[in-house]
Amino acid sequence: SLQPSRNVLMAMSDVAMTSAVHGSNAVGNNKTSRQPIMHSPRLLPKRARDNKRMGYQTADEAEAAFYSAFSECDLETMRAVWAKHDVLCIHPGSIPLVSYDAVMRSWEAIFTDAVMPSLHTQVIRRIESADLTVHVVEEQISNPNEAGTVAIVLATNIYRRTETGWLMVSHQGILMNGADGANKPTLQ
Repeated sequence: SLQPSRNVLMAMSDVAMTSAVHGSNAVGNNKTSRQPIMHSPRLLPKRARDNKRMGYQTADEAEAAFYSAFSECDLETMRAVWAKHDVLCIHPGSIPLVSYDAVMRSWEAIFTDAVMPSLHTQVIRRIESADLTVHVVEEQISNPNEAGTVAIVLATNIYRRTETGWLMVSHQGILMNGADGANKPTLQ
């Protein structure tokens, strides 16, 4: 039987439960929130689109591939973006995932039956060295089927230069507003 399409953010919330139940390399407890999130596709340079078996020439190309995979619910590209060892992923409302297999199972669960979101991103801060790059990114995610609702996620993405090129080693997302669109209070 066909399952109804799911909102991508709600699917992210389910990742904690899925990871805990399947015994993945997850750290922490299973506290989830079910907040809506949406996104729109980003265009990738041809070189980055064709680069599914090795790293990317720059951290920016790896990031473009990551957000393209996210917006298109493309698990194959998502697998190519991530390093195979020493990774960390924390989806909004999820527990830390600390192995490549756990991270890929989480993206597979998120993408399964999900509505492709509309995703707009803006890099807020960059920290770069010869073989490590950190991007702090504001993600504005919306469901094209639900006008007017935008989730704002603040993400920290870390890329490492490997022997084959740049790959993602960490992604952490924090939901900055609630389902009603209201901003969460800050500690400042």
